[in-house]
Amino acid sequence: MSSEGPSAIQLLWQSLLGISLGIGGGLLFFWFISPPPPTPPPASRAKRTNTQRQAPQPLGPRSSPEEIYKRLLEEEVMTMQPGAGLRWLASNQPNFPLHPHLLSTLAEKLFALGPKYAKASSTYFHALLNMRQTLWSKKRLYYRIAYAHWNMGQKKTAMRFLQRSVQLPLPRTINRGYHTQLERRELAAAYEFYAKFCRGQEKANVLFTLWTTFPENKYAQSAEKRWWRIAKKRRFRQTSSQALLRATEAYLSFGWSKKKANTLLKASKRRLSRRQKKQWMSLYARWQEQWGRSRAAYKALKKWSGYVSREKRPAQKYRMAALALKKGSRRKSERFFKKIRRNKRYWRALGYRDIARWYLRFRKFRKVKKYYQKAWRYTRRQKTLRELQASLFLELGRTHLIKRDRRRALRYINSSIRVLGRKPPSYLYWLARAQAKRGKKQQALNHYQELQKQAGLSYYGLLAGQRLRELGIVKPLVFHKEPRTQRWRPSKAPASKQQTLSILRQYGPKKLYLFALEALAVEHPSLPLFREIVKTGQSLGAYSLSKTWLHKPIQTFLKNKLLPSQALLLQAFPNPPELWRIVQRQARTFRLDPRLIAALIYHQSGFQENYQKGNFRGWLAPHPMLRLPFRADTARQIAISCQRLSQLRRRYNSLPIALQAFLHPDTRGLRTMSRKHKRTPQDLVLSMLSKKVRTVMHTYWIYKLLYITP
Repeated sequence: MSSEGPSAIQLLWQSLLGISLGIGGGLLFFWFISPPPPTPPPASRAKRTNTQRQAPQPLGPRSSPEEIYKRLLEEEVMTMQPGAGLRWLASNQPNFPLHPHLLSTLAEKLFALGPKYAKASSTYFHALLNMRQTLWSKKRLYYRIAYAHWNMGQKKTAMRFLQRSVQLPLPRTINRGYHTQLERRELAAAYEFYAKFCRGQEKANVLFTLWTTFPENKYAQSAEKRWWRIAKKRRFRQTSSQALLRATEAYLSFGWSKKKANTLLKASKRRLSRRQKKQWMSLYARWQEQWGRSRAAYKALKKWSGYVSREKRPAQKYRMAALALKKGSRRKSERFFKKIRRNKRYWRALGYRDIARWYLRFRKFRKVKKYYQKAWRYTRRQKTLRELQASLFLELGRTHLIKRDRRRALRYINSSIRVLGRKPPSYLYWLARAQAKRGKKQQALNHYQELQKQAGLSYYGLLAGQRLRELGIVKPLVFHKEPRTQRWRPSKAPASKQQTLSILRQYGPKKLYLFALEALAVEHPSLPLFREIVKTGQSLGAYSLSKTWLHKPIQTFLKNKLLPSQALLLQAFPNPPELWRIVQRQARTFRLDPRLIAALIYHQSGFQENYQKGNFRGWLAPHPMLRLPFRADTARQIAISCQRLSQLRRRYNSLPIALQAFLHPDTRGLRTMSRKHKRTPQDLVLSMLSKKVRTVMHTYWIYKLLYITP
């Protein structure tokens, strides 16, 4: 018998089986020689996650609201299921009273956790919306619900709730100080957000409500510009007369634009009802008054008197009396406020006080005292007029300080504090000022320190810091460095740069300069902030600042904080008195500022008498065509240069253009600049002139700050 060998299929299966056994044996060998895996940590040390949380302990029927609030928040955050807290409350604490404050606190907390919990927060906001007694206005609730739906990606639903929020009328108390800053900010944000998605007249109405109701908001000025562009494009035809009058009043109240107020007054005049005419006439009188046209404002008020209601007649007559006083007619002013019958003590006291202030402008101190005493007689034994009586005593004390009658000044200021019964910052400052003038320095020092702690970085707080700096006993403001952020913060003052500047800007450009430097000159190493203040001052007209507002603080700050290149200006200023006297004498002969000539000398020769360049030697190089001798006298050089610069200034009526013609008479003169910028020489501005002219003007500006008396 013949035996048959294995078939091809059997051989294939045998080879596959051998390969698999070899691989399995190799894996088993490597597993056997590998180290054992690390043992997991015990359960007590394991990291807790949302899925591995322990079961919360059950709460009893007498649990406190704080415990229930924590449990509700835990249910919402841990389970990540919207409404889980309310479901737990319904099943475990059915008799617990659901107060709106609890719901609003939970909604606020979930809203602050971010978009992750937007759905949960919207659930609680909807529950608040369905309650009768709620702590929130419906406008604000609709805005929060819209914001939550927007974070969830439901944009159509968000826009529906946002539209409801905007279309609801504003509360009547919105401008009476009852609403928090957060609520006002959220309502303004709702209007700004909705204005992006609406068009036409609806957008104009939304922007109008935003900038007239919330002028302090950051969106207000941009909203005003956009509203003006839309309304002016349609020639104010689709804007109602009442809205135009309200916008005019807003422009005049905020001080944004008197020209726009005039345009609106003209646009609204043609279509006024009889009821609106009195409001229009009042606004027209205010507009004339803001332009300084007392006579026109007085005539407008006279026309307005026929429309005034009985309740507003005293205020209208007092306003006419104030305008008559501005015109210079004291008798007519007195006649007007003597006609007031209702609450006549208050109005007559105000009228006599205004007359006393008017006489103080002309330094007629007897008349000032006489009318202040008349005003005081009308406030005597009147509890409702106690604050007015105290302010009269304070103003009388300040008048005696001007007269240098320090004993009576201190007596009147003490009387004002005694009548008022407290010490506001203004009263405390003038009390310390009078004590310092009287010679009671220790008492003045104590009051200045108390005022600085009380007022911080406000108006009188910084004034107290300035007085303390002049006394040289203590430092006005103390700054500390935060260990976490490594930023400099004032101890008793607003922290950020924006808050500091917003406080300083409300006192005008001159006080802005003084107080900004006073706040920064002590220990605050913030040169960028100083540069920002300097830019603001340059745009507001730094050359017009008087000696009163620019004294030791500016000099101290600039000498301590200047850049090295600018610090050379201080060292290079002519120290020998005879050389400075030459500059002063020759500059004043030709009606120029000696500090301007000093800036020219600094940039031409650096105050080196032996300076030599070409055919010139000495301090100041005059016009090259004059061909002065090689060794010309210093006084003669300065005199000829001053004469030439004075002629150019009279010719062009501009100091920078005169400097351009003086410093570059041949190659780069005014003709080159005029061709380059396609303007006449008289129309050139400082930025178009040469770098040398700009450098001289900058040095001159620094000298004006450092050396106040020319």
